[in-house]
Amino acid sequence: MLHEVMQACLREGRWEKPWINTKIDHVVAAELEKLVKIDVSVDQAVKELDARAKGLVAFAERYISRVPKVRVVSLVPSTD
Repeated sequence: MLHEVMQACLREGRWEKPWINTKIDHVVAAELEKLVKIDVSVDQAVKELDARAKGLVAFAERYISRVPKVRVVSLVPSTD
């Protein structure tokens, strides 16, 4: 389900927490049958997805941009 939320973020280019929460609600509602099969309540599923989705905002801040981000990575070990 988190993958579906992330796909929606990528597709729409939206990474705001309130929007992500709305997507979580939609995904949980769409997967209600699966939740019943695995004996997970809607509240439990939303809480779990919310906890895991915190990383999506950090991911977007680090990797998503309209212009390429330049990061310098040294491949030579430090001699410090």
